[in-house]
Parts: sequence; structure tokens; C-alpha cells
Amino acid sequence: MFLAGAFGVVLAITTLSLTLRVAVANGIFAGQQRVTRDYIVWMARSVNDYHRTRKMFPPDLHTVWLGELNQPPLVDAWKRPLIYSVRNNQLFIESLGRDGVRGGVGLDADLSNLNLHPAKATLPLGQQLEQPLGHTFAIIAIVCGMIAAGIVFPTLGRVPVNSQSWGWLALQLGGTFFLATLMAGVGALFIAAAHIPSGH
Repeated sequence: MFLAGAFGVVLAITTLSLTLRVAVANGIFAGQQRVTRDYIVWMARSVNDYHRTRKMFPPDLHTVWLGELNQPPLVDAWKRPLIYSVRNNQLFIESLGRDGVRGGVGLDADLSNLNLHPAKATLPLGQQLEQPLGHTFAIIAIVCGMIAAGIVFPTLGRVPVNSQSWGWLALQLGGTFFLATLMAGVGALFIAAAHIPSGH
């Protein structure tokens, strides 16, 4: 019973860890950061175009933003104004992140045209799990662990645990883990194939 439960916990943690790593690598939790980066890039390009044609920087971002519907507004994805400044003839366009305060990590990290991908912008585990999709991943991992424990428990019940059976027990656990991982991988491929074309 203990070994089956431990196996389920290990599989749940492994599933959650791998799922979150894939999600982070694909920027699933960083949609607001991605939108903010796009706004910063667009505004920096507009300011540089203005500077190139007029040989001076604009007094503010309103000067270069036409306010058309298909163009980014003067705020970041958290509806806070982008910060515009020129220092030593160098353009700075910044967002202070979700919290609106200098510094921070993950969604609270500062982004600027000079550093669109700071190391601190990677979401810590807590912020990943705060996201609605993070909740879903955690539930899926727990369910996978419970199913794995349920599959392993009857198998272990038929194996006498003694000094001669540890090798056979390890082989069975390894085989079950491999099969569970294989099934999860196949399921993930089907889910990805169904969602990617629809833009999810």
C-alpha cells in the first residue's frame, strides 16, 4: 500500500513538473508579458522612426501614437502606462510588470526595449500555479498519481515483499511507470493535435 501510494505521488510530481516545464517553455503562462513586449517593440520602432525623420526624440509617446484600432495603446497588458524616457540620447520604454513597482520576478518583472527577456521574467512555480491553467495541470497530475497508485496497488498485492522479490518488484514498478508515461505521452499528442490547429 505504501509503495503504491509513493509511486502515485512520484508520478503526480513528475507529471506536474514536466507539464509546467512544457507550458513555461511555450510561454503559455506569459501571455501578458508577450503582449507587453509587442507593445514595447512597436512603440520603440515608432519613436525611432520619428527620431530618424526629425532628428530629435518626441516629447512623449502620444506624439507618435495615432490611436488607430489596429495599433497598440500606450499601456502594457496590465493597463498601466508605458514609461517613456530618453537618457544620454538613448531611448527607454518600460513596463513595470503586473505589480507596477520596480523590480520583481515573473509577471512582476520589469520589461524594457533594452531588455525584453530579463532572467527575472521567468515565472516561479507559485505564479504558474496561480494561473487557471496551472490549477488544471495540478488536478491532472493528482488524478494521474491516483490512477497510477490504483494500477500499481493490485500488482504489488500479488508480489511477496522479501529479499528475493525486490528485483521483480523494481521491474514491475519500472514497467508500470514506463507504460503510464507512454500512455500520457500518446494522450498529450492527441490533445495537442486537437488544440494546435484551433489556436488554443
